[in-house]
Amino acid sequence: MKKIKLLILLTFIPLLILSENIDIDNVIQYFENKIDKNLVIALENITYKDIKLSSDFSVYITNIISNQIRNSKNFKEFSKKDLEKILEQQELNSSDLFNDKDKTKLGELKSVQAILTGEYIKAGDNILLFLRLVSIKTGTTIESGTFLVPKSKIPEGIEILPSNYNVVKSNYLKDSNVYKGELSIKVWTQKGEGGFYKKGEYLKVFLKSNKNCYVRLFHVDVYGKKKLIFPNQFYPKDKKILGDKVYVIPDETMEFEFELGPPYGTEQIIALASTLPFNDDIKPFAELDYNIPQLLSKTFGTIETETDKGLTVKEVSQEFAYAQVFYTIVKD
Repeated sequence: MKKIKLLILLTFIPLLILSENIDIDNVIQYFENKIDKNLVIALENITYKDIKLSSDFSVYITNIISNQIRNSKNFKEFSKKDLEKILEQQELNSSDLFNDKDKTKLGELKSVQAILTGEYIKAGDNILLFLRLVSIKTGTTIESGTFLVPKSKIPEGIEILPSNYNVVKSNYLKDSNVYKGELSIKVWTQKGEGGFYKKGEYLKVFLKSNKNCYVRLFHVDVYGKKKLIFPNQFYPKDKKILGDKVYVIPDETMEFEFELGPPYGTEQIIALASTLPFNDDIKPFAELDYNIPQLLSKTFGTIETETDKGLTVKEVSQEFAYAQVFYTIVKD
């Protein structure tokens, strides 16, 4: 099958500098001291707290913790790559690990007892890392801890935030603020919330709505430039999806792929869903000179009501929803 490659150049928080904060070199030792049993642990994405995005620092911290698990006496690591592969194959998001309805799909994860995940913030001359060890069986936190990373200890060239963080923040819109009616939609990638990719890797976007609806995907690049990437000239028809079913874009029937590459930084996928067909003239891959609210206004335009000889044609009530996911392209 011919494949077309699409190159996507695609709060107030109190300072917790307390004596109980543990050095980053002792993360797994801390959890071992708190939990006196053997565990198989899978590492999830560690993201910046306010927007849930990853960076060079996320990769750096993940590698440190992974090495500590491998040297642990009580803990064993379930490969992050294997976890991502299983979630992709089963068309699941990382949050589904704690969903009883979807656990039946995760037979290969029966040996994993816990997920280690967390967030970080800037705190003066330090980074504070908040980690949670979460039980897959119950979805509850087994143990948690706050860890201190002095900025002076971070190797030169490791970015704590993506270089385009301000651009990302300007395009961030809380999903819960954009909806009409009962329609909702979820969007994620095969590497989960705040996943990181390297040059040459391919992006897959997963969708799930609670109702039958039409869907469009927009890409926001590292400079904040927005483009409609699906539907496109390789799959021109509007995609109507069924409620409570997972879809992947692109799937094996679609003659294109999303290949990632420089410039490096955080990018965004926006999913717009509507119970009625979209009524606009947005062209695939044309750069859009809109901010996010303007894009929503244009995409979710109204349909005119017509009257003819006593017969009133009323607009079917439109419901719409919005969701977004961030991922970061990092250097090798």
